[in-house]
Amino acid sequence: MKTEIVKIENGIIECPVVDEQRYIAIKPVCELMGISYPAQTEALKNHPTFASTIRLIETVGADNKQREMLCISFKRFLLWLGGIHPNKVKEEAKEGLMKYQELISDILFEKFVEEPEFYKMKSEQKDRLREQLDLIDESRDKLRKQLKQIDSLTWEDFKANNRQLKLSFEN
Repeated sequence: MKTEIVKIENGIIECPVVDEQRYIAIKPVCELMGISYPAQTEALKNHPTFASTIRLIETVGADNKQREMLCISFKRFLLWLGGIHPNKVKEEAKEGLMKYQELISDILFEKFVEEPEFYKMKSEQKDRLREQLDLIDESRDKLRKQLKQIDSLTWEDFKANNRQLKLSFEN
């Protein structure tokens, strides 16, 4: 199993990948936003949409230590993140919550949605260019054959053909 580490200003978010599905560790997100991890854990466990998308996963953190962390599937992460209402957290956490809701969702969306799309587009463009190069290579090979054919003609061939160059050009 691999764990991707995403840096967010003064912290990190651990993103383990299990069976080709990406998860987001909940505790570091709560710590970044200054909200209660135990309260969010309870809210997730009791919510019918999120309860089936959270699980304990052993992750390797930025400090290279293994630990078991409660994680939510990336598929539902942004829904959970946007659903934390600033009026439901302590006053001192409101500003950080709103700031990090936007920042975290932007960074993770860019990292896991836009960046892979960029690499997909780049790969498709490279494939098209390789196809064009293959066509050019085929044309070059045909031209080289024709050049060798001309090169191999002798004066005797020319005279034998009633003083005409008879060449077979392929299309």
